[in-house]
Amino acid sequence: MRIYDSYDTAAKRAETAAQVLKDTEMTDSFTGNEATATRVNYGNILGNGDNNDALVTVSFGPENNIMAVYRKNGDSYEYAGTVGYFYGVDNISIEKLADRPDVIIFRERNNQSIGAREKSGFIRGYMYQNGKFENVLNIDENIESWFSSTDNGKTSWEKVEQTCVINPSENNQTIDTTKKQTYSTAEGNNDRTVPPNSDFKIVSERKVNEQYNWSDYWNTYILEEKTENSTGKKVAVLIDFSNSTNALTGGDFNKYKILRDDGSAAIINHSETSEV
Repeated sequence: MRIYDSYDTAAKRAETAAQVLKDTEMTDSFTGNEATATRVNYGNILGNGDNNDALVTVSFGPENNIMAVYRKNGDSYEYAGTVGYFYGVDNISIEKLADRPDVIIFRERNNQSIGAREKSGFIRGYMYQNGKFENVLNIDENIESWFSSTDNGKTSWEKVEQTCVINPSENNQTIDTTKKQTYSTAEGNNDRTVPPNSDFKIVSERKVNEQYNWSDYWNTYILEEKTENSTGKKVAVLIDFSNSTNALTGGDFNKYKILRDDGSAAIINHSETSEV
Protein backbone atom coordinates (compact mmCIF):
# COMPACT_ATOMS: atom_id res chain seq x y z
CA MET A 1 0.00 0.00 0.00
CA ARG A 2 1.16 3.53 -0.68
CA ILE A 3 1.00 5.97 2.23
CA TYR A 4 0.89 9.62 1.27
CA ASP A 5 2.64 12.49 3.05
CA SER A 6 -0.70 14.29 3.13
CA TYR A 7 -4.31 13.38 2.44
CA ASP A 8 -5.44 16.66 0.96
CA THR A 9 -7.59 15.14 -1.78
CA ALA A 10 -10.60 12.82 -1.78
CA ALA A 11 -8.83 10.52 -4.25
CA LYS A 12 -5.94 9.87 -1.85
CA ARG A 13 -8.30 9.28 1.05
CA ALA A 14 -10.43 6.89 -1.01
CA GLU A 15 -7.42 4.89 -2.22
CA THR A 16 -5.97 4.35 1.24
CA ALA A 17 -9.38 3.80 2.84
CA ALA A 18 -10.29 1.12 0.31
CA GLN A 19 -7.10 -0.80 1.12
CA VAL A 20 -7.63 -0.47 4.88
CA LEU A 21 -11.20 -1.74 4.52
CA LYS A 22 -9.96 -4.72 2.53
CA ASP A 23 -7.15 -5.54 4.99
CA THR A 24 -9.40 -5.25 8.03
CA GLU A 25 -12.22 -7.19 6.33
CA MET A 26 -14.71 -4.33 6.67
CA THR A 27 -15.66 -3.81 3.04
CA ASP A 28 -19.28 -4.64 3.92
CA SER A 29 -19.42 -1.62 6.25
CA PHE A 30 -18.09 1.23 4.11
CA THR A 31 -16.52 2.11 0.77
CA GLY A 32 -13.30 4.00 0.23
CA ASN A 33 -15.21 6.97 -1.18
CA GLU A 34 -17.01 7.39 2.16
CA ALA A 35 -13.78 8.20 4.00
CA THR A 36 -13.82 11.69 5.48
CA ALA A 37 -10.30 11.81 6.95
CA THR A 38 -7.07 9.81 7.05
CA ARG A 39 -4.35 10.24 9.67
CA VAL A 40 -0.93 8.55 9.84
CA ASN A 41 1.35 8.23 12.88
CA TYR A 42 4.77 6.59 12.82
CA GLY A 43 6.75 4.74 15.47
CA ASN A 44 8.29 1.49 16.65
CA ILE A 45 4.79 0.06 16.87
CA LEU A 46 5.66 -3.55 16.04
CA GLY A 47 8.74 -3.59 18.26
CA ASN A 48 11.30 -4.21 15.52
CA GLY A 49 13.54 -1.37 16.62
CA ASP A 50 12.82 1.20 13.95
CA ASN A 51 10.29 4.00 13.72
CA ASN A 52 8.89 3.24 10.27
CA ASP A 53 5.75 1.38 11.30
CA ALA A 54 2.65 3.33 10.30
CA LEU A 55 -0.61 3.59 12.24
CA VAL A 56 -3.31 4.48 9.72
CA THR A 57 -6.57 5.86 11.11
CA VAL A 58 -9.42 6.19 8.63
CA SER A 59 -12.59 8.07 9.58
CA PHE A 60 -15.98 7.46 8.02
CA GLY A 61 -17.76 10.33 9.71
CA PRO A 62 -17.25 11.54 13.28
CA GLU A 63 -18.17 8.27 15.05
CA ASN A 64 -16.70 5.57 12.79
CA ASN A 65 -12.94 5.06 12.85
CA ILE A 66 -10.77 2.13 11.82
CA MET A 67 -7.16 1.87 13.03
CA ALA A 68 -4.69 -0.47 11.35
CA VAL A 69 -0.89 -0.81 11.36
CA TYR A 70 1.41 -1.27 8.37
CA ARG A 71 5.11 -2.20 8.22
CA LYS A 72 7.46 -0.63 5.70
CA ASN A 73 8.51 -2.94 2.88
CA GLY A 74 10.80 -1.18 0.44
CA ASP A 75 8.97 1.77 -1.05
CA SER A 76 5.53 0.61 0.09
CA TYR A 77 3.76 -0.68 3.18
CA GLU A 78 2.21 -4.06 3.97
CA TYR A 79 -0.59 -4.80 6.41
CA ALA A 80 0.54 -5.93 9.89
CA GLY A 81 -2.63 -5.93 12.00
CA THR A 82 -5.83 -4.25 13.09
CA VAL A 83 -5.92 -2.15 16.25
CA GLY A 84 -9.71 -1.88 16.22
CA TYR A 85 -12.90 -0.04 15.35
CA PHE A 86 -13.68 3.01 17.48
CA TYR A 87 -16.10 5.92 17.85
CA GLY A 88 -14.76 9.49 17.80
CA VAL A 89 -10.95 9.43 17.90
CA ASP A 90 -8.54 12.30 18.59
CA ASN A 91 -5.21 13.10 20.27
CA ILE A 92 -3.46 10.10 18.71
CA SER A 93 0.14 9.66 19.84
CA ILE A 94 2.83 6.97 19.77
CA GLU A 95 4.57 6.74 23.13
CA LYS A 96 7.84 5.05 24.11
CA LEU A 97 8.06 2.40 26.82
CA ALA A 98 11.43 0.86 27.71
CA ASP A 99 12.17 -2.49 26.05
CA ARG A 100 8.66 -2.70 24.60
CA PRO A 101 6.93 -1.82 21.35
CA ASP A 102 5.60 1.73 21.37
CA VAL A 103 2.17 2.25 22.90
CA ILE A 104 -0.62 3.64 20.72
CA ILE A 105 -2.46 6.22 22.86
CA PHE A 106 -5.63 8.08 21.86
CA ARG A 107 -8.85 9.56 23.18
CA GLU A 108 -12.10 7.85 22.23
CA ARG A 109 -15.22 9.99 22.51
CA ASN A 110 -18.68 8.51 22.71
CA ASN A 111 -21.95 10.45 22.86
CA GLN A 112 -25.13 8.45 23.30
CA SER A 113 -28.79 9.18 23.93
CA ILE A 114 -30.16 5.64 24.38
CA GLY A 115 -31.08 4.97 28.01
CA ALA A 116 -28.76 7.23 29.96
CA ARG A 117 -27.64 10.29 28.01
CA GLU A 118 -23.88 10.51 28.11
CA LYS A 119 -20.93 12.42 26.73
CA SER A 120 -17.73 10.65 27.61
CA GLY A 121 -14.07 10.50 26.74
CA PHE A 122 -11.70 7.64 27.48
CA ILE A 123 -7.94 7.38 27.06
CA ARG A 124 -7.14 4.09 25.33
CA GLY A 125 -3.78 2.39 24.99
CA TYR A 126 -2.87 -0.48 22.66
CA MET A 127 0.38 -2.43 22.32
CA TYR A 128 1.53 -5.12 19.90
CA GLN A 129 1.89 -8.29 21.97
CA ASN A 130 1.53 -11.98 21.22
CA GLY A 131 1.10 -11.30 17.53
CA LYS A 132 -1.83 -8.89 17.93
CA PHE A 133 -2.78 -5.50 19.32
CA GLU A 134 -3.88 -5.75 22.93
CA ASN A 135 -5.67 -3.14 25.02
CA VAL A 136 -3.27 -2.15 27.83
CA LEU A 137 -4.71 1.11 29.14
CA ASN A 138 -8.18 2.50 29.88
CA ILE A 139 -8.65 5.80 31.72
CA ASP A 140 -12.09 7.35 32.12
CA GLU A 141 -11.35 10.98 31.41
CA ASN A 142 -14.18 13.48 31.01
CA ILE A 143 -17.76 12.32 31.63
CA GLU A 144 -21.14 14.04 31.64
CA SER A 145 -24.10 11.72 32.11
CA TRP A 146 -27.81 12.29 32.78
CA PHE A 147 -30.49 9.77 33.72
CA SER A 148 -34.11 10.10 34.81
CA SER A 149 -36.74 8.24 36.82
CA THR A 150 -40.48 8.77 37.15
CA ASP A 151 -42.52 8.03 40.28
CA ASN A 152 -46.26 8.81 40.49
CA GLY A 153 -46.00 11.09 37.48
CA LYS A 154 -43.10 13.06 38.96
CA THR A 155 -39.83 13.02 36.99
CA SER A 156 -36.48 13.37 38.72
CA TRP A 157 -33.16 13.83 36.95
CA GLU A 158 -29.66 12.92 38.10
CA LYS A 159 -26.37 14.03 36.60
CA VAL A 160 -22.80 12.89 37.18
CA GLU A 161 -19.81 14.77 35.86
CA GLN A 162 -16.09 14.18 35.82
CA THR A 163 -13.09 16.15 34.64
CA CYS A 164 -9.68 14.53 34.69
CA VAL A 165 -6.11 15.80 34.66
CA ILE A 166 -3.63 13.22 33.35
CA ASN A 167 0.13 13.38 34.00
CA PRO A 168 2.31 10.61 32.57
CA SER A 169 5.87 10.20 33.80
CA GLU A 170 8.68 11.01 31.39
CA ASN A 171 9.28 7.30 30.65
CA ASN A 172 5.53 6.47 30.62
CA GLN A 173 5.99 3.87 33.36
CA THR A 174 3.39 5.61 35.54
CA ILE A 175 0.38 7.76 34.71
CA ASP A 176 -1.08 9.90 37.49
CA THR A 177 -4.69 11.05 37.26
CA THR A 178 -6.72 13.51 39.31
CA LYS A 179 -10.46 13.21 38.78
CA LYS A 180 -12.95 15.80 40.00
CA GLN A 181 -16.45 14.30 40.28
CA THR A 182 -19.86 15.81 41.06
CA TYR A 183 -23.35 14.38 41.51
CA SER A 184 -26.36 16.66 41.00
CA THR A 185 -30.15 16.32 40.92
CA ALA A 186 -33.06 18.31 39.47
CA GLU A 187 -36.79 18.06 38.96
CA GLY A 188 -38.03 17.78 35.38
CA ASN A 189 -41.19 18.05 33.31
CA ASN A 190 -40.70 14.71 31.55
CA ASP A 191 -38.17 11.94 31.00
CA ARG A 192 -37.19 13.13 27.51
CA THR A 193 -36.00 16.70 28.03
CA VAL A 194 -32.95 17.26 30.22
CA PRO A 195 -33.46 20.27 32.55
CA PRO A 196 -31.09 23.24 32.10
CA ASN A 197 -27.81 23.11 34.03
CA SER A 198 -29.01 25.90 36.32
CA ASP A 199 -31.74 23.60 37.68
CA PHE A 200 -29.28 20.98 38.92
CA LYS A 201 -28.14 21.21 42.52
CA ILE A 202 -24.94 19.54 43.69
CA VAL A 203 -25.59 16.71 46.13
CA SER A 204 -22.01 15.51 46.55
CA GLU A 205 -18.59 15.98 45.03
CA ARG A 206 -15.11 14.60 45.53
CA LYS A 207 -11.59 14.37 44.12
CA VAL A 208 -10.13 10.98 43.22
CA ASN A 209 -6.43 10.31 42.63
CA GLU A 210 -5.42 7.17 40.77
CA GLN A 211 -2.05 6.02 39.49
CA TYR A 212 -1.74 3.59 36.58
CA ASN A 213 1.52 1.64 36.61
CA TRP A 214 3.06 -0.35 33.78
CA SER A 215 3.70 -3.96 34.85
CA ASP A 216 6.13 -6.17 32.98
CA TYR A 217 4.60 -9.13 34.81
CA TRP A 218 1.02 -8.41 33.71
CA ASN A 219 1.96 -6.79 30.37
CA THR A 220 -0.49 -3.97 30.94
CA TYR A 221 -1.09 -0.88 33.05
CA ILE A 222 -2.58 -1.72 36.46
CA LEU A 223 -3.74 0.16 39.54
CA GLU A 224 -2.35 -2.30 42.08
CA GLU A 225 -2.01 -5.97 42.95
CA LYS A 226 -4.25 -7.90 45.34
CA THR A 227 -4.60 -11.47 46.53
CA GLU A 228 -7.82 -13.20 45.46
CA ASN A 229 -9.07 -14.89 48.62
CA SER A 230 -10.70 -17.87 46.88
CA THR A 231 -7.45 -18.98 45.21
CA GLY A 232 -4.72 -17.33 47.27
CA LYS A 233 -3.17 -16.12 44.03
CA LYS A 234 -2.02 -12.66 43.09
CA VAL A 235 -4.26 -10.67 40.71
CA ALA A 236 -3.95 -7.28 39.05
CA VAL A 237 -6.55 -4.56 39.64
CA LEU A 238 -7.47 -2.91 36.34
CA ILE A 239 -10.49 -0.84 37.49
CA ASP A 240 -11.71 0.17 40.94
CA PHE A 241 -15.42 0.86 40.49
CA SER A 242 -15.66 2.61 43.85
CA ASN A 243 -13.75 5.45 42.19
CA SER A 244 -16.25 5.79 39.33
CA THR A 245 -18.67 8.71 39.03
CA ASN A 246 -21.65 6.37 39.51
CA ALA A 247 -20.45 5.55 43.02
CA LEU A 248 -21.61 9.03 44.06
CA THR A 249 -25.22 8.07 43.32
CA GLY A 250 -25.34 5.29 45.92
CA GLY A 251 -25.51 1.54 45.47
CA ASP A 252 -22.76 -1.04 45.80
CA PHE A 253 -19.76 -0.10 43.68
CA ASN A 254 -17.14 -1.68 45.96
CA LYS A 255 -15.91 -3.88 43.16
CA TYR A 256 -12.75 -4.43 41.14
CA LYS A 257 -12.13 -5.54 37.61
CA ILE A 258 -9.21 -7.95 37.99
CA LEU A 259 -6.82 -9.77 35.71
CA ARG A 260 -5.70 -13.29 36.65
CA ASP A 261 -2.51 -15.17 35.79
CA ASP A 262 -4.30 -17.24 33.14
CA GLY A 263 -5.31 -14.08 31.28
CA SER A 264 -8.96 -14.18 32.35
CA ALA A 265 -10.69 -11.08 33.70
CA ALA A 266 -13.49 -10.85 36.23
CA ILE A 267 -15.43 -8.37 38.36
CA ILE A 268 -15.32 -9.23 42.05
CA ASN A 269 -16.15 -7.53 45.36
CA HIS A 270 -13.49 -5.69 47.31
CA SER A 271 -14.18 -8.12 50.15
CA GLU A 272 -13.07 -11.02 47.97
CA THR A 273 -9.50 -9.72 47.97
CA SER A 274 -6.81 -8.95 50.50
CA GLU A 275 -3.43 -7.22 50.49
CA VAL A 276 -0.54 -9.00 48.80
